[in-house]
Amino acid sequence: MSIPSSGRTGDVYIDTAKVGHVKGCSISVKVEVIKDYSQDSVSPALLAAGNQTYKIDIDSMWLDNNWLSAVLAGTAVDIKLSGGSGGDITLTDCILSDWKLDKKLTGAILESVSAEGKGVTAA
Repeated sequence: MSIPSSGRTGDVYIDTAKVGHVKGCSISVKVEVIKDYSQDSVSPALLAAGNQTYKIDIDSMWLDNNWLSAVLAGTAVDIKLSGGSGGDITLTDCILSDWKLDKKLTGAILESVSAEGKGVTAA
């Protein structure tokens, strides 16, 4: 399932501190389905949601210099996307896994960023 959030903008947080900004985001949610069959049926006796992954692809991310080293070293961040009419979406405990870095005076611009989070909430 993909949440149609491409083009959304939002903010990056560590705990309650705003440490950056994101632009052009696309979220993918994947849920593994658990199926258990009994010997006397062709339909599953048990059908349930299993492991879930929450991936976000970001066109560009700006990070403040004070937090840059921590984030690039693997500190988890929350990414809160502003929703307009679609509502807000927050990916929690995201770890950045892939990016292109351009260092600036007050921070860094990361492009083509991939990250994975622990959870997602919609408001």
